[in-house]
Amino acid sequence: MVGTFKEFYHFIKSCNPELINIWEDYNNAPDPQEGDKYLVKVNGCWKEMIFNKVEFCPTFKNGVQHNYFFKDKDNNDYIIHSINYVEDPNKLSKFDYEYLFGFWKFCKPIK
Repeated sequence: MVGTFKEFYHFIKSCNPELINIWEDYNNAPDPQEGDKYLVKVNGCWKEMIFNKVEFCPTFKNGVQHNYFFKDKDNNDYIIHSINYVEDPNKLSKFDYEYLFGFWKFCKPIK
């Protein structure tokens, strides 16, 4: 069965709207800059933090992962793992699935 992108978009939106929101955020969000404020989800709670830097993760061998570094108000460091591209979905672990597009799932810019 062949359909249009619009049909696929509406199908995904009806099955899992969170994926559409993540996709739209991914395509519309500016790159984080050092000093930007974010709400970051840590252990199920949202905490205000300051973005520090992003680094490519050389140990992830099934695509591309970036690590986003934040500091909270007490100067504690936090890292959000974000797998942004996958070569073989069959090789993903449970940890990997949790962090697919992790930056967009666990970080919200404070405007």
